[in-house]
Amino acid sequence: MAEIETWLGKIYLEQGEDDRARELFTDAISIQGPELGTNHPTVLQGLGYLSRIYVKLKLFKESEKCLTGLIADLERSAEPSYATLAEAHLDMCD
Repeated sequence: MAEIETWLGKIYLEQGEDDRARELFTDAISIQGPELGTNHPTVLQGLGYLSRIYVKLKLFKESEKCLTGLIADLERSAEPSYATLAEAHLDMCD
């Protein structure tokens, strides 16, 4: 179910339906986080999408919180996803 919510979230994000995308990514993360762990690439990617939505909605504090957590989780992981880590750092610069 969470995977479907993630894919739908991406579609809504591309269509500019940011509020709906935010709901779907939030739901997916709340399901996947406990199941897969916060360092799982799928969860981290969802957090990245969610932080972008927050920026689009001008919810900058929420975006910063998401990105700060994302970067910390990536840096702590035994095998960090360098592409996702670089993307998160770039998002912090926007």
